[in-house]
Amino acid sequence: MYATGLGAVDPPLADGSVTGFPLSQHVATFKATVDGQEANVLYAGSVPRLLAGVSQLNIEIPVTARSEAVQLKIWDAAGPQYNGAPAVTVFVQ
Repeated sequence: MYATGLGAVDPPLADGSVTGFPLSQHVATFKATVDGQEANVLYAGSVPRLLAGVSQLNIEIPVTARSEAVQLKIWDAAGPQYNGAPAVTVFVQ
């Protein structure tokens, strides 16, 4: 899944820069569910050779999921406190 506006990454990237290696990972943690089941977020960070600000999320879809809707929540890096932003639901095929 690709997204924008997911917050700070480490190491930081300059605005307008093209990302390279090493990849920057998001400071916040992400929780994903598919069909109401927790889905593992394997990676959340920069994408090689794309502009800073574009993020890639690798999400492992549960085998028993019947729906194609992925719900994503961003959590504070300091702990398991939801940051107040609404969850995003994305339909994928």
